[in-house]
Amino acid sequence: MASEERKQFFPYLKEKLGDVPFAIDAPRKDSKNIGVWANCMRAWSMHDKSKDFHLVIQDDAIICENLLERIEDLIKKTTGNYAYSLYFGDELATTTEEKTKSQQEGFIIRNLLNSGVAIMLPTSKIERIMKIANRNNTNIDDANIGSALQQLGMKTIYPVPCFINHRSCKETSSLVTRGESERTSKYFIDK
Repeated sequence: MASEERKQFFPYLKEKLGDVPFAIDAPRKDSKNIGVWANCMRAWSMHDKSKDFHLVIQDDAIICENLLERIEDLIKKTTGNYAYSLYFGDELATTTEEKTKSQQEGFIIRNLLNSGVAIMLPTSKIERIMKIANRNNTNIDDANIGSALQQLGMKTIYPVPCFINHRSCKETSSLVTRGESERTSKYFIDK
């Protein structure tokens, strides 16, 4: 999921991810701009129904080494009706119990989705999730998807340390207006 405003990151993403489809929106001031939420919906519509999961990564993501192998290991450890957020931001305070669990198991489970940088969903659930998420009246992709997940009773698994980091606000600004606080994770696996 990308914006032409961040095309400087496209070569990096292609190098890290290979030949994957990009849902690219026009710059915000361009009349062809469809907006973050419409572009998010377009990215989710690109899922392959023959696969178990679909992952949407935003263009301001920093991707860990061996991402696919790490995702496969995480999926093997977790079974059930879950969404996955591969980014765990500093704003997510962990409880003592969560810290212990993450050290033992490599992940925590939360009732809420807190970020849209890299979300992975079961393909069998995508159409239902997007239908519910589209009812929200917001351009904020993670808020829409998070609300739908709550309505469906789906929890979110966060690998800790996380597999995806977020570029600093010094490198790129947010496409949705929520302030410019620092967004990188101290929990990134490749630090």
